[in-house]
Amino acid sequence: MIKSASEIRSAARATLRGHWAEGALFTLIYWFISSTFSRICVMQVIWLGAGFLASSLLLPLGWGFCIIFLLNHRGVEDSFNIGHLFDGYKDFKRIFPALFVKELYVILWALLGAIVYFVILWFVLRYDVACISSPNPSCVWEGDGGDWVIVLIPALISAFVKSLSYSMTPFILYDKKEMGTKAIDLSMKMMKGHKMELFILYLTFIGWGILCVFTLGIGYFWLVPYINTSLAGFYEEVKADYEQSACDSGAYQKQPNED
Repeated sequence: MIKSASEIRSAARATLRGHWAEGALFTLIYWFISSTFSRICVMQVIWLGAGFLASSLLLPLGWGFCIIFLLNHRGVEDSFNIGHLFDGYKDFKRIFPALFVKELYVILWALLGAIVYFVILWFVLRYDVACISSPNPSCVWEGDGGDWVIVLIPALISAFVKSLSYSMTPFILYDKKEMGTKAIDLSMKMMKGHKMELFILYLTFIGWGILCVFTLGIGYFWLVPYINTSLAGFYEEVKADYEQSACDSGAYQKQPNED
């Protein structure tokens, strides 16, 4: 049993006490670097696939940004160090492939959800309801193009569910430095039975997100550290729960943290 969403958020606020300004500053730095690099990729790269690959080079930067809040949550001294933001590039051969495969899996699950639903929509609903009693065999469903937008729904659902399963991957990559893409599998095991709890945790930030809109987006520089620290706290909870449940089988061997 892990802590509730309110308890995790409370612990996150306590962890950020005295560090809100640093969290907002690092969020601004991360946003500036990533948005600038993305714009350059859009302007310089014509082929969409190449643009995606170029933007993927930001994945280690996002990893470093995520780990900063994990270190702060653990009380590591000088966790808000600009050098930590680029730690992912120091171990690029391990961090980048794992994060790239993680994002690729989410995209493929989204495509699978869309394809499955499209096939069902085509074969089951291709005959208009009004044609059921019609003797004309050529009478087919003639919905407008907007009807096909609902294909996005199963795509988004499947992608979101899998993203929840893979969400602990960045933290595992930090704690288990011998792991690469296998961190994705361990994340799935850790998140078994906890995906709904993470979903609920995300839902609790919706109100804050709406309020940030009225600050012209400035509030997001404080909301992002709040969310990331809460996610780090959630990881600590599911990791402890997984270690407890797997200690007898030896499926997960706890190792000392290497700061």
